[in-house]
Amino acid sequence: MSFNIKKYLIYFFWFAIVLSGPITILRNSNSLTFSDPIALLNFFQRLFGMLAFSLLFMQIILGSFLDFWLRVLGAKAYRLHTQQGLFSYALILIHPIIFSLINLKIWGILAFLASFLPGKDLFLNFGKMAFLFLTIGIAAAYFRTKPFFRRNFIKFHYLNYLAFFFVRIHAGGLGSDVKIFPFSFVFNLAPIAVSIIILYKHAFLNLKKNISQTSIN
Repeated sequence: MSFNIKKYLIYFFWFAIVLSGPITILRNSNSLTFSDPIALLNFFQRLFGMLAFSLLFMQIILGSFLDFWLRVLGAKAYRLHTQQGLFSYALILIHPIIFSLINLKIWGILAFLASFLPGKDLFLNFGKMAFLFLTIGIAAAYFRTKPFFRRNFIKFHYLNYLAFFFVRIHAGGLGSDVKIFPFSFVFNLAPIAVSIIILYKHAFLNLKKNISQTSIN
């Protein structure tokens, strides 16, 4: 397989995963969605949430094997990793803001303010915790050159994995589109793939490294 074909295949799978959300939400919507203001807000809330999940999944794949992607895609891989990370974080930020606006329109100002605080809904709290972890991860990446963040960067990086699984639980408990194809395929595949990545990167490779060091000694 030629180098260019490999690149085109990578781009194809990237677009397929990212577009699975918009295609699904259009399949799960009707004309009334675009005529009612609250339904329209909910449409964009769902859309941004699904896009955020897909991009967060792609961020883990890209960031965990960045050296490989740099060899395949060149400097574009690093730019994609940076830009995709910022864009996915923006979507994750907008998603709960839209939810709060819906609360404001339906229930008033008190419900709007309360939506930013931890509440009784377990799945909402998982989403809020995921947002907190991702915010810490973004801050750690931004200040990576600072001694404290450089020393503990791997620990902060683990928060991205935890945030991903929290987002998955949040969406699985509250999402109305996660069981609809094609997004359902990505939604079910992603946690399996991320779990394999974690085992490979942070268990198998560390074990292999320790065995090699023991053999040398």
